[in-house]
Amino acid sequence: MTDKEKKVIFITIGVLVLILLIVICAKAFIGNGDNKKGNQTNNNVQNEEKYTVKLNDGTKLNTSEELKKDKNYKTLTITNIQVTSLTGSTDILADVKNTGTADFKEELVMLSLIGEDGNVITEVPANIPATKAGQTEQMHAILTADIANIKDFTIKAK
Repeated sequence: MTDKEKKVIFITIGVLVLILLIVICAKAFIGNGDNKKGNQTNNNVQNEEKYTVKLNDGTKLNTSEELKKDKNYKTLTITNIQVTSLTGSTDILADVKNTGTADFKEELVMLSLIGEDGNVITEVPANIPATKAGQTEQMHAILTADIANIKDFTIKAK
């Protein structure tokens, strides 16, 4: 292949890339105009997620009454359960109180996240920290998915 042929090929590829960029920019510009109209009508649509509310910063907060109920695991009582989601990541936080007389050793457990229909959506590992008798610690689990709209969860040994 001669230098002249190489130049023609590179120029052709460059022109095609430039045309592609122009088309993408034009599509984005036209698409934004449509989205503004769509947003006006979508403001009247109710939240399809039954168990979440959207906070001012965009965080989804789970409001399920079932989820808020205290849960028990071995000698632990799990309270103040909070499930939030932001930018596609879901956090599960809860207080874990050791109501037993012996210290609880750190344990990896599985949380089975339950949907509205009562079926398990997914299972998530969670670490329960070592907790002295009568003391309260915090359990934290993170998912790399937006699964804040759950009805409840169950906890079991891994």
